[in-house]
Amino acid sequence: MTDAESPGERAAVLARGAIEEALFALSDVALLFDRDGVKDRLLRAVSLTYAVSDSSVLAVVHIQGLTEASAIVGETSEMLEQAGDRTAVPSLRRVLEHLRLAGSALRSGADAVAQIQLARRAELVGGLQDAGPPPPRPFRASHGVPQLFALARPPLLPHVTVAPTEPLADVSAPPPPKPTSFEQLTALAARFSAPLDGPRVEVATAPAEPAYEVAAPEADVLRRLARDCLEDVALGRTLRTPNAMEGWRDQGPFEARLLASLDAFATYAGAALPMVSLYHAEASAPDPERAFAVALVLGCIEGADTVGAALMTLKQSAPETHPGWIDGFSLASSPVVDRAMGELATSPRAPLARLAMEVLFRRGATPAELARSLVGSSDPGLACAAARALGIAGPRDEAILALEEATLRTEDDGVWLAAVEALLVRRHAPARELLRQVLAKGSPEGRIAEAATLLALVGHGTDADSLLARFRAHPTPSLARALGRFGSAAVFSELLGALSSEDEDLIAAAAEGLERITGAGLFTELEEPWPVELPPGADDPALGALPVPTRKRRTNVRDPAVWREWLRDAGGKFELKLKWRGGAPFLPAFIVAELAEPRTPSERRFEAARELALVTGLGPFFADDWVARQEGRLSELARQVDKLDASPGAWSLGLVSAGAPSLPIAAATPKKLGLTMGFVMPDLRGVLPFAAGGGRVAAPPVVEPARAAASPTDTGTLGPQPSPIAAALPFVRPIETLAAEASPSAPSAPVAPSPPLPAWIPSAPVEETAPSTPSPITMHTPVAMPAPVDLGATVSGAPSPLAQALPFRAGSSNAPPTPYEPPAPREGLPFRSPPPNEAPPFTLEQYAAVSTEILLRPAARRETLQRYGIVDGAAWVRIDGWFQARMAQDPAMRARWTELVQQYRLAMMRR
Repeated sequence: MTDAESPGERAAVLARGAIEEALFALSDVALLFDRDGVKDRLLRAVSLTYAVSDSSVLAVVHIQGLTEASAIVGETSEMLEQAGDRTAVPSLRRVLEHLRLAGSALRSGADAVAQIQLARRAELVGGLQDAGPPPPRPFRASHGVPQLFALARPPLLPHVTVAPTEPLADVSAPPPPKPTSFEQLTALAARFSAPLDGPRVEVATAPAEPAYEVAAPEADVLRRLARDCLEDVALGRTLRTPNAMEGWRDQGPFEARLLASLDAFATYAGAALPMVSLYHAEASAPDPERAFAVALVLGCIEGADTVGAALMTLKQSAPETHPGWIDGFSLASSPVVDRAMGELATSPRAPLARLAMEVLFRRGATPAELARSLVGSSDPGLACAAARALGIAGPRDEAILALEEATLRTEDDGVWLAAVEALLVRRHAPARELLRQVLAKGSPEGRIAEAATLLALVGHGTDADSLLARFRAHPTPSLARALGRFGSAAVFSELLGALSSEDEDLIAAAAEGLERITGAGLFTELEEPWPVELPPGADDPALGALPVPTRKRRTNVRDPAVWREWLRDAGGKFELKLKWRGGAPFLPAFIVAELAEPRTPSERRFEAARELALVTGLGPFFADDWVARQEGRLSELARQVDKLDASPGAWSLGLVSAGAPSLPIAAATPKKLGLTMGFVMPDLRGVLPFAAGGGRVAAPPVVEPARAAASPTDTGTLGPQPSPIAAALPFVRPIETLAAEASPSAPSAPVAPSPPLPAWIPSAPVEETAPSTPSPITMHTPVAMPAPVDLGATVSGAPSPLAQALPFRAGSSNAPPTPYEPPAPREGLPFRSPPPNEAPPFTLEQYAAVSTEILLRPAARRETLQRYGIVDGAAWVRIDGWFQARMAQDPAMRARWTELVQQYRLAMMRR
């Protein structure tokens, strides 16, 4: 029989909860009794229940802990019975009822365990002793994530306040009678001045000696140092939260300091451990940072007693501190936290149960049976947490059944939306129809806003009409950003219209949505006030108001005229039947790249993490986890995304994760889909950042759709136009272009004299040339970033392959690349479009040079082509198509071209 099946384990959990409730209710009992004695006895009983939970059903201590705890509860009940009449004092009656429940559970559990041990007496283990703290282990420092420390220490008992809420009079002895004469007054004074133990002895006082500071004991010094460590850990919760000018990787040094303080506290061992709960209790006001410190520190020390002490401190804390407890427990390293939160989730106190479910979800440890039992809870917050957990917990079929039942049974909008989102994470296609029905019916109103956002993330191109109708009726910033992630060219007109709104937040969201779809690179620099908290009176002009600090921030262009002109020139490439992201047909790898980009704003990373779970069903990504753990998770997600059977430009639910059953949405296979849409699906291995087995960092595999006329929108005439973005990224070419403009088997014409290469291109291979064979990237080893680079650069210093897909810029390092010398002109320039079967007057090295410049500076594409003597985009399209067709037939030529592009990119970035 396992511990989970042990009746002693269940009895210990039930009894522990009842004893804790009795402890917390002692302060309401307005009677005189030995409060410290009662508290110590009940805390001893709590520690015994932990010993039962930590031992096997066949251990002697398992039954010993139950029987001894039962005896302690009975003795404590007798003490309280003598303090007063339970019928006259309701608070005393409540305490005794809790103790009666605990005693009954302990006795029944002990009887059941005795029967099991009697039947299996030959298998008994252990002796007649308490199960103390786990044995100590050698100290190991934390690196990126906290270690689990096993210290040499006594059992930890939490700090519990049992003092009465109001002062009580001492009625143990009647007060002395009031004196009525001088003799009675003299007798009363003599009575209280008489010595307690015999006659008074006069003691001669020595002359006053000079005062010297007495050396503090070692334990006091350790406690003082440990308190400083706790202060640093509490401060770390605020420091590791990115501000407006920081990226998620910038939190690494702050986390390193936090972990160093945690390690330092662990070196003080048991001397400082009892003061952790006191550190939280001494706060004059609710302090989430102190709660974070208690939860993280005690949650990183091995043993059930430490986590139990943290839980008892939590149960005495104000609700305002709950966010700190959630963060601390979520980041702690002890596996006991999972079990403790599972017990707390069944608490009758709904706020504590919701807290426990949130911690379990963020730790990825929610028991499926627990989530299914709570999804029908009468508390909406708890039901929402359980529904969200079912998106990742337990078998898929069982979770879908429970979630569908929840959508039918609940009348709460929040619970319904949480259940539908969990169904979408489970890749349950009918859930999308529920969102469409809500938008079609227009009621209830409380569900429509969030339903529109969800449908924008998981919908099909045919959902554009209903989404735009909702946006016209209720234009909100959140829906504008969701339309940007929706990725359909049909939303251009509405987002352009939103740029003329009077709502600044809506304007910013609409510009961001346009940039996310198009990757136009239209940015401007704004100077805005820096959000700081000024002291009282600092903004009073009469007192010499302090100037409000400002910051410069690069943001999306918000001028409708600029966007309308850009779309008129380059919008013809955006076919309505495709989903677009950053000017390229959408791929799930774009979301992973957005999460990995160091300068992605924190709020956008949370949105991207939600989109990734909905689009791919690959499981949650927590943007507020430890930086080292995020890096490892991103590497894992990149490998999983690389295995997805995804077609560029396909809508979300048409994607099927590897090993998952296919959904009946995409009838055509990915290869057929690629052929019918007119482009070749590229092989992303080794191209996308952090891909499995790929160490190269190159441009996204932008594919150019067939030159079919797109439906015009309200932005102007958006007829078929050459794609400047697709032409700038020559990784794949349209099928008809390869067939009509190139003939690899045809003899090539003599090559005309070629223009010289620019000065930044090395004449010989550089020593740091990246190998042609990809090598894995170790994400937790950051590399210094060269400066200056584009804000889309990755932490490794190379330009991000999906920088065009990220509609934001931040920080002060967004200076343009250092200009380089243009190539000297030569005779024979400019180049015009060569005949289809004629080789262009370019060498492979010069073609790689042009490709590299356009790749790294897509906004300066026209100037680059002119500098190389290429008269127009059509000439570059034919040159590009000729080389791509030749390389498709000659793997050695493609390998050489790839090597040259890597060399030139490195040289240009150094320049």
